[in-house]
Amino acid sequence: DTGTETRIVDHVIAGFATAIMSLLLMILLSLLLLYQLLNRFGRSRTCSKMKELLPFIPSRNPSAALPSSPSPPQLSAVLLFRLFAEDALHFTSKDLFQWMDYMRYAGVDHFYLYDNCLVADDDDADDECVEHLVGALPDVTYVKWQVQDYIEAQVPAYNHHLRTHFPQASYEILLDMDEYPFMPNSDMNPNFLKDYALKKQSSQVLLRTVFFGGVASSDDDNDWRVLRYTRRRAMAERDGRTKPMYQPSKINYDGTQNLHEMLLLDNGRERTGIKEEAFKYSPYDLIMGYDKMEDESVLRLNHYWCERLSDSTDETTPPLVYDDSMTDVIRRVKEWKTTKG
Repeated sequence: DTGTETRIVDHVIAGFATAIMSLLLMILLSLLLLYQLLNRFGRSRTCSKMKELLPFIPSRNPSAALPSSPSPPQLSAVLLFRLFAEDALHFTSKDLFQWMDYMRYAGVDHFYLYDNCLVADDDDADDECVEHLVGALPDVTYVKWQVQDYIEAQVPAYNHHLRTHFPQASYEILLDMDEYPFMPNSDMNPNFLKDYALKKQSSQVLLRTVFFGGVASSDDDNDWRVLRYTRRRAMAERDGRTKPMYQPSKINYDGTQNLHEMLLLDNGRERTGIKEEAFKYSPYDLIMGYDKMEDESVLRLNHYWCERLSDSTDETTPPLVYDDSMTDVIRRVKEWKTTKG
């Protein structure tokens, strides 16, 4: 009868629904189990991959910054150098300390010094190291960088700095010991470089080089090296000889770039208007902001090549020009150091 048929249909529907629910439950449980297995496997693979990449990933651990500093510096400097008796230009620890005094006057709060003093085939190389002179200074992080070839030591040293120290400064600058930031049309009061940096909107500023050299005007080794060379090339270099001052917080760094050769991106970045130059790009993948090639009339690097640079008799090469503008600046640096004690 009709009632019996209805009950049979209801039972069939109920059984079918139960089967569907059981199947869905089994699928759900299977998915949950699969998710757990994949999640566990994924974490294992991720941890393994992280261990592989760890040497190339910059530490963002605050304890890796500056344990002796109450707060992060506003401007830090990274320097790779080597002092040795056979140096043709006779750079000594005195030149290092003069450079550091100048950079402190300019506003540098902390130095990362990479000392390329130890050479594998030189038993006396340890005598060249300056750790005993600078290692205990509160504004210095000292690293003995034991790489035999100085040129090949540069890029690994900068890479090591970023992945080991991950700088906490508002700005940082990479320089050599014979390079001095200089602002031709500024009073260059104490902290001139820091004040310049903190007013910039650019994530990175590239500074052009002006070479100083020729015959030294004095043989007095007690005098500052920068005062003994008062002749320079008339124009800043246009062959990519730049050095960077950048905001570490804007770096998305993967550990593969060459940090010494700054290449300027032409990808929505700020341009200088110089069309003839082969523009380079920054190896930093900047998260935001702009790269800027600064005009040398605003800020440049006085690079003291000393006797490596001479007046040329070649008609195609302009002669060196006289420039003693560092004289007054060094006088003020000395006075400033005296007042600072």
